Amino acid sequence: MRGSILGTVLLANDLRKSEKSALKTQMTIFLATLAGWLNRKQHDVIMYLNAENEILKEQLDKKGVKLKLSNAQRYKLAKRGKKLGRKGLTRMART
Repeated sequence: MRGSILGTVLLANDLRKSEKSALKTQMTIFLATLAGWLNRKQHDVIMYLNAENEILKEQLDKKGVKLKLSNAQRYKLAKRGKKLGRKGLTRMART
């Protein structure tokens, strides 16, 4: 009698552990899927903004207008550009 009760308790504990493991796996898959979706959306936004900037630069070049930046605007660009590094800024300048 004691053996069957102990066996039942151990079996119940094993089931709980496997349920927790399955839940962790499902949560991991969900979070990975969500992260991938968000990454794609961010990439789409960046690509749109790059295209928009390219078009605006082309329009300025056609008019022969040189872009005039204030010190605050230069500072803002420098601050964000520092995070990209030299290679990143070079890539951005080409587009």
